[in-house]
Amino acid sequence: KGGGSANKSFLFQATPSVLTKDRLLAFLKEKVLTLGTAACPPYHLAIVIGGTSAELCMKTVKLASARYLDALPTHGSADGNAFRDLEMEQEILKMTQSLGVGAQFGGKYFCHDVRVIRMPRHGASLPIGLGVSCSADRQVLGKITRDGVYLEELEHNPAQYLPAVEQSLGGDVVKIDLNKPMKEILATLSQYPIKTRVS
Repeated sequence: KGGGSANKSFLFQATPSVLTKDRLLAFLKEKVLTLGTAACPPYHLAIVIGGTSAELCMKTVKLASARYLDALPTHGSADGNAFRDLEMEQEILKMTQSLGVGAQFGGKYFCHDVRVIRMPRHGASLPIGLGVSCSADRQVLGKITRDGVYLEELEHNPAQYLPAVEQSLGGDVVKIDLNKPMKEILATLSQYPIKTRVS
């Protein structure tokens, strides 16, 4: 993970009273808003509810934000194993779309996706971890064994997957004065379709 997304990792020591659905969503809405846009949204948001220690909670946040825990079960068990809460993932994704933050300048795409991991915890504690992976979300797998260090081989020509682009970029260009207040800039941008060229 890059420094920008690692900087937006938070641990909150909440109380079990937060666990009702309405209170939990209100709590998370307040905390998600503190992420801001400094770590390059739209984000891959990871939320961990519980954990037997603060350290385990935050380690799980990091793994979840990189999607290493996607194969966890989707329901809890009597053994107290960690699981993904798919219903809460959808609720929180929907909530992030209504924040109005978007990908820096407003809109609904604050997050690409959300991972919510629930973990066992001490009855008196409720660590809640929050973290992101940035929009670029570059990852590579590595393995260290007694035989050496092995890194996943990545695509050498990713451009082959991009759509063909016309050579000429014809059409009018809309001038945007960045010295104006953000509200005025957003109002100007909102007048044009997404494909409009700006300078």
